[in-house]
Amino acid sequence: MNSIFEKNLISTKDAGKLSGYTSDYLSRLARSGKIVGKRIGHSWFIDQQSLSKFLAGQSGRKIDYARALARAREDEYRASHSAVSNVTKTLTKKIQVSEKLIKTASAFTSHAFALALSLAVIVSGALLARASVIPLLANQVAEIAYDTVSGFNATFGNIPLHIANRIYDARIVANEISKNV
Repeated sequence: MNSIFEKNLISTKDAGKLSGYTSDYLSRLARSGKIVGKRIGHSWFIDQQSLSKFLAGQSGRKIDYARALARAREDEYRASHSAVSNVTKTLTKKIQVSEKLIKTASAFTSHAFALALSLAVIVSGALLARASVIPLLANQVAEIAYDTVSGFNATFGNIPLHIANRIYDARIVANEISKNV
């Protein structure tokens, strides 16, 4: 008998039938040292006892993983069905508005804008039609301008005039210096 089969080695294909894993995955486990295996040519052979130990360890991990996953799903379910979550969903739900209502609102908005614009034109025309309003506004503007000028003169006196004269004198001196250079 062949010495390979005496050491309790089986092919990855047979090991896959026993474990439910693919041949490639079993080969990867053997290469990484998680199970005992030997490569002969292009094929891997797996030690049956090592595979049994690995599967026994995996079943415990699978059960723990399944329980943790079930707890997580239960927490997600409770969170999504809590009162706060339901209120939040209700308040943030997008309101369904019919297309007819949108068109009606759009038409109403454009009509309201046209009405406001026409009202503004009518009121401004009425104000301009009254000739007495224009001279009154002109007199008020003239009074404000006069008050501003007199307040400026009272505050600053002849200072702006003196500053303007000094700038003019400095310009004349600068022109004479540039001519002499």
